[in-house]
Amino acid sequence: MLGTPASWDRIQEGLDSPWRLRRAIAAVVLTPVWRALLIAGGVRVGKGARFYGFPQVRRFAGSTIELGANVVLRSWPGSNVLGLAHGVMLTTMARGALISIGDGVGLSGTTVAAAKRVIIGSGTLIGADVLITDNDHHAVGGDLYATGLEGVDSAPVEIGERVFIGARVLILKGVHIGSHAVVGAGAVVASSVPSRAVVAGNPARVIGSVANPADVQHSPPAGGL
Repeated sequence: MLGTPASWDRIQEGLDSPWRLRRAIAAVVLTPVWRALLIAGGVRVGKGARFYGFPQVRRFAGSTIELGANVVLRSWPGSNVLGLAHGVMLTTMARGALISIGDGVGLSGTTVAAAKRVIIGSGTLIGADVLITDNDHHAVGGDLYATGLEGVDSAPVEIGERVFIGARVLILKGVHIGSHAVVGAGAVVASSVPSRAVVAGNPARVIGSVANPADVQHSPPAGGL
């Protein structure tokens, strides 16, 4: 609502960085068109979804792609300050496959490919050019030029709520990432990550943890209560 502190903060941000304002106006104008096109293609789109550029969405017959309420998909190269190599790409590769993006999730040039299931929990933020796949795409040791998924290993990927995933991370088949975890930029995640863990590297390993707000002791202000 205009007049609230949050609204004025957004106005000030627009004045300080006009490119943000231009980007926001374009998204407001074009989002209804892109939403309609996605729905026409069989994608389930929740209320309040915003699109900065049109994502590439390829839905296999008999599969499901669903976007929760208030998701933000950034596909324009300049819609993320780090720049994007390409737009958001969501692809289901077989009947019964599922890509489920929870409420309030942010994707920036993210690639998601699902032969079985990729689930991203509510409130998760995914940085520039992250790749998430639940399969190997080729049969290891088999015919690399064969089409289809026969002999290709796959296992569902599940990412919890309010996870932060840094730029250019690779998340491979069978990985489960617990809620509130942090994945450092450029990490290759080939095994599961506990809730509230901080991981980084190739292969990703635990290097720290995210404090639970309930466990943090707050000191009273100087001078007492």
